Amino acid sequence: MNDALLIKPTLIWTRRVLYFSSALVISVGLSLYLLSESTETFFSWTIQVPLTAAFLGSGYLSSFILEFLAAREPVWARSRIAMPAVLVFTILTLIATLIHLDKFHFNAPQILTAAGTWLFHLAIGIGGLLTFKNTATARQFLRIFGIALIILTVMGLIPQLNTIFGLVPLFGHDIWLHGLEGIIALFLVFAVKIEPASPIIKMTI
Repeated sequence: MNDALLIKPTLIWTRRVLYFSSALVISVGLSLYLLSESTETFFSWTIQVPLTAAFLGSGYLSSFILEFLAAREPVWARSRIAMPAVLVFTILTLIATLIHLDKFHFNAPQILTAAGTWLFHLAIGIGGLLTFKNTATARQFLRIFGIALIILTVMGLIPQLNTIFGLVPLFGHDIWLHGLEGIIALFLVFAVKIEPASPIIKMTI
């Protein structure tokens, strides 16, 4: 029997879940590690000792490396090493969350703004994961994404619209960040040409 037939591939949805999980943990990890002294504003609950927040953030960043590399691995025997660690960590954090629900910032005035921001970026991440395998859908996603970011950039410059009625902050550094991301997205749509008969991507500037 051919040994190659015994190789079990990593399912595409397993890889997408790992990509999605890695995006979540790196966002939390960067928040905790870089903003360890501001957890009362930028995290789900207040961590009194900044060093503890930074330590927890480094753990999330390590998880990102594990999950991202596992997501890129097409062979299940090599990617499954991440599964037990992810499962155990998820169960333990869920238990800790349920026990300490009273410590979460559910009543904080900025909770709606934070939730709106998280949902917006979550939708972008899911859209990217669902469209990146196909050239046509990927270009369509980038086109919509780029136009949306340019619109958000303009809204950020208008005081009456720069919070979308209190849901998502668009002012400050978000203005140039959204603008830069929008330009990059539209640049990739209109400057990158793919020849139908060739898999080679050519960039024309």
